[in-house]
Amino acid sequence: MVTEDSASVVPIAGAHDAQHDHLRKETWTMALYVAICLIAALTAVENVTAVPGRIFGLVWGTTVGLAIAHVFAFRVAGRLVNEGVLTRADRIVSAVQLAAAAAVAGIVTLPVLLASTDNELYWARYTCAAII
Repeated sequence: MVTEDSASVVPIAGAHDAQHDHLRKETWTMALYVAICLIAALTAVENVTAVPGRIFGLVWGTTVGLAIAHVFAFRVAGRLVNEGVLTRADRIVSAVQLAAAAAVAGIVTLPVLLASTDNELYWARYTCAAII
């Protein structure tokens, strides 16, 4: 950081920690967002006749759709703010967001694959709730 009093450069203490905290916040934000939306989708399906064995597709389809929409909006907003340039930091955040969404879908998929088709919907919802 350059001070007004001098032309010397002073290292910003904790800048690396702040960036790490920001990435953790983005990770958790996306994970919570996906888990909340999955609970909503899985609850909506409960009131309709769900086809047993199709919860896997619902989990991954919802997650991929949300992640693509979110990252698209994030990148467009980043370009609008930065005069048409997508910064390295924004690319890193996009990757972290996609990884978080995939992690949630993967975690929710495990009990879906292990549960009987009669119980997979309930286990998927319980797993989303546990993530939250």
